[in-house]
Amino acid sequence: MWHRYDSASPLLTEKDWNNCSFIEKTHWGYYCWPKDMKSYAPFDEQPKLDRSREELTELEGVVFDHFTDEKFVSKLIEYFSLEERKGKDKFCNRRFVMFKGLFRNYGDSILQVFKPHIERLATDSQESSQRCLTEIVAGLMRGSKHWGFQKTQALWEFLIPVLEKAFTHLGHETLKDWVYSLSTACESRDPRKLHWFLEWIIKDPIKGDGGSILDASRLMILKACLCQQEWRIPTIQHKLLSYLEGHMDHNYKNVRDCMGSCICKLYNNRCMLQSHLLMSSLQSHHAAVNIRRADAQRQGYSLSRLSDFFQRTFSRVGALRDSDDWVAQLSNGSGQVKEEKQGTVRLLKTVMRWLRDALGTMIRPLPAEFFLFLPLLTPLESCEADEELQNETNLTLACMAQSLLEEGSVLPCIKALEEIASGKSWRAKCSMLKYLQVMIFNNLFVLGKQHENVKRVQDLVERLLKDDRLEVRETAGVTLSGLLHCQFISMESKVKGPFEKLCKTALPNRSKRLRLVAVDGAATDAIVQRHAGILGLSACVQAFPYDVPDWMPQILMDLTDHLHDPQPIEMTVRKTLSDFRRTHHDNWHEHKQQFTDDQLVILTDLLVSPCYYA
Repeated sequence: MWHRYDSASPLLTEKDWNNCSFIEKTHWGYYCWPKDMKSYAPFDEQPKLDRSREELTELEGVVFDHFTDEKFVSKLIEYFSLEERKGKDKFCNRRFVMFKGLFRNYGDSILQVFKPHIERLATDSQESSQRCLTEIVAGLMRGSKHWGFQKTQALWEFLIPVLEKAFTHLGHETLKDWVYSLSTACESRDPRKLHWFLEWIIKDPIKGDGGSILDASRLMILKACLCQQEWRIPTIQHKLLSYLEGHMDHNYKNVRDCMGSCICKLYNNRCMLQSHLLMSSLQSHHAAVNIRRADAQRQGYSLSRLSDFFQRTFSRVGALRDSDDWVAQLSNGSGQVKEEKQGTVRLLKTVMRWLRDALGTMIRPLPAEFFLFLPLLTPLESCEADEELQNETNLTLACMAQSLLEEGSVLPCIKALEEIASGKSWRAKCSMLKYLQVMIFNNLFVLGKQHENVKRVQDLVERLLKDDRLEVRETAGVTLSGLLHCQFISMESKVKGPFEKLCKTALPNRSKRLRLVAVDGAATDAIVQRHAGILGLSACVQAFPYDVPDWMPQILMDLTDHLHDPQPIEMTVRKTLSDFRRTHHDNWHEHKQQFTDDQLVILTDLLVSPCYYA
């Protein structure tokens, strides 16, 4: 694309500068061109910028005389550097517009008077002085939009050292002003005119010379500037991505968060539409040919594919995947993260920040590549050894679960869930089941019509109902209840049959059962099988908290038959009956019509507590 900036061929001569057709509007050419596109005339055809005092109009002369007067400019800068309201002052747009107009109308003829003040402000750490500098710099960068090559090059030879000095005094009070100043200066500007600034600002932003606060501040300013250029600086983005990849395991959280946010912005404009949707929007075959040709020309020139970046990042954190129990792998006996895992864990935290920012700003459904990280994240939700890691994981999984899926992403998602279910970490299984509940509820209309995937989800949940770990079985029961409640799984699909069969699993007698527990230290397989059946029937009951379908009375009677079974079966039955009483209490005068007299007698004996004074 001819109007994008290429680091390999910057405009370094006046001839190239004058022969270049600059396109200032960032949105032009992204997917179409305006019907009547106009660009600025070359510099030699523009109105004369270097005018003598005699060539100015009377009003222009008055302004020129004042802003070339050193005493006037000194008093003006002194006034602009005063603090008006401590803690409440901010970047002033009116001053910025004034400086922009001055440098636009008079060029660099008045810059010599301002240079000493700009250099002095850059070395002053006072908040008000730094704010004044941001207003001048923004006005200077915007006002130099139509300067010639020689003047622009000289400007950046002066301005870049000034910015380097000023950035050593970045603080919390002035960071927002610098972000606003430089992002405003880069807005709707052709990146080929700003290549000196763009190449400088991406040069080693994480220097570490001023601590993590300065590193994070430079990254925030960098992100704000590059966001304004969006898709027009692919080689700059490629350089920055390569640089950030080498620092993703940084020691400090504020720097990692800024890196994750930067990576998100780098890929924010890569909206990959499905091919059939793209082709249907084209009006002619000729347009399709042009798009394919343009795509071919961009190979090797633009930012690496998102899937490639996912694979590279995943290969770096994938070493953690070899462990059956993540929490045990990440922590030693004292509860601290192992030394050899710290770098990988920090890298994973950066990745999670990037994923969350991407999920919040994407204009497309969740890409299939995101599910590569799902098996890595689910075990860490309950990691108490690192509270920050636990919180980051909870937030990331919550954002992923609430994101929309496209049809092509459903199968990779289910495969990732099945991989977790087949693992050995019970914490990961519980986390996965909670994720599954939210994910299905937010994508009910996409998933509901894919009958094969509905069956896979049902089989997955029913398999976890038989898990050896009690926590997994109980979470699977809650998940099944939710799926039945939102009719993702229909009660007409003979759901109850397998559970009724499991409830009839024969248990060993009490003495034998106690002997097995003493030897194995765990419940027998028969108890697990019967408990799975009880949980399944309980899920059917709890899926209808405000109604009594025709099949429910018999299920309740079946559950009452297991009130004297060993734990945890008895506890599950009692909880189900208690919940049934609570949810159906208000309309019990209607619901009891669904029960026979014998069934009502049994329920009354179980649900109504005997009178204390009886």
